Formats: sequence, C-alpha cells, structure tokens
Amino acid sequence: MVMNKKGQTEFFFLFMVGITMFILGFALSSVLITNNSQVRSTLGCSNSSISTDQKVTCGVIDIIAPAIIGIIFGLAGLAFGAKLRGY
Repeated sequence: MVMNKKGQTEFFFLFMVGITMFILGFALSSVLITNNSQVRSTLGCSNSSISTDQKVTCGVIDIIAPAIIGIIFGLAGLAFGAKLRGY
C-alpha cells in the first residue's frame, strides 16, 4: 500500500489515537473494578435478603464496568481499523 504524506500522517494519527484508547482502557479497568468492589460492599450486594431494587442495582454495577471497558476497546479498534480499510 503506497500512501502520500497526508495518508501517512492520517495513518500515524489514527494509530496513536488507537494506542491512547487502549492505554486508557487498561488504566480505567483497575479503577473501575476497585470502585465496583467498594460500591458492592457498601450496598451489601452479598446479602441475600436485600430488596429487589438493590438486587437490580447490584446487577447494573456488575455489568457497567466491563461494558465501559469494552466500549473503549471497541473505539480503539475502530481507530486502528479505519485507516487500514481505507476510510
């Protein structure tokens, strides 16, 4: 694949954006997991006699951290693949 200087610059820019997004995803993962554990212990999610509303809240807390990290990694993958596909 032969690119002119503008194409090389765009490729390098998107590559750096992708790298930054991956680093951001890895950096946020430990913070989100730690925060997730603290919130679960505060709400008492391990208690079996909590209300239905608290059970739903605990379920959302369990789902949101992997979802945020997955969205960040997906955006990073889009930044990597966008220039490789010619967009």
